[in-house]
Amino acid sequence: MKKTVLFVLVLCLCFAAFSPAFAETAVTEAPAAEELYQAGRDAVDAGDYGKAKEYFQLAADAGNAEGWRGIGNLYADGLGVEQSYYEWQDRISVLNDMIDTIDSRME
Repeated sequence: MKKTVLFVLVLCLCFAAFSPAFAETAVTEAPAAEELYQAGRDAVDAGDYGKAKEYFQLAADAGNAEGWRGIGNLYADGLGVEQSYYEWQDRISVLNDMIDTIDSRME
């Protein structure tokens, strides 16, 4: 009985000690992708479409679905890249796959 209580106590202490580190890591990584996406939006607003594509690509690579959409919209509108509906469709397809994956994990 004492061993079981001691084991549970040690287990709780481990969770308490390591949980903040994991939570802090997740919180600090997520805004980076959002910041990259926002930098892409700011570049679009400034008319610097080449820089916008770079930021959107970095955001997309970091797992930001809006980054994929930003790249797709650049191709759809021909902003800073050769207009290509095929490329736009390809980027939207990746975005939809990401959404489907998230939805399936939530079920």
